[in-house]
Amino acid sequence: MSETLDHLRRRGSGAVLTFTCWVLAACGGSSDDLSGPEPPPPTDEGVAPTAGCTDGVLEHGALYRICFPATWNGDLVLYAHGYVPAHRTIALPEDVIGGQSISGTVNGLGYAFATTSYRANGLVAPEATEDLVELEATVRRLYRPRSCRSTSHSCMARK
Repeated sequence: MSETLDHLRRRGSGAVLTFTCWVLAACGGSSDDLSGPEPPPPTDEGVAPTAGCTDGVLEHGALYRICFPATWNGDLVLYAHGYVPAHRTIALPEDVIGGQSISGTVNGLGYAFATTSYRANGLVAPEATEDLVELEATVRRLYRPRSCRSTSHSCMARK
């Protein structure tokens, strides 16, 4: 009987030691600082936008344009233009469809507007997608929009 009791004591001591080590590991690190957790860093609100359009060049060489309304609602619309023949010079897309300015219409609704030339013309869907992702990341880094929507129009709809 004493052999069984001794065996249980050893097992119990091992369990207590294991539990104590687990609790100590879960309760924090080796720091002696008892002042509590550090406060989070201040929120980066980004650059305050000004009404109007700004042009630039993305890291991979695509041109971009970002336009803000006088009163921005915090949301962004990314515009993906259609096919441009490969022999044409890289340029920002025409901003008028059916006599209406795309950026003007989007800004008139309170949204920011952003578009890109893409880094190349022709059948470049993978590169165009990468450029749109890079443009969105650039706008998010600079201006911190609440949300982002994307739109395009069919090249078949053009006359």
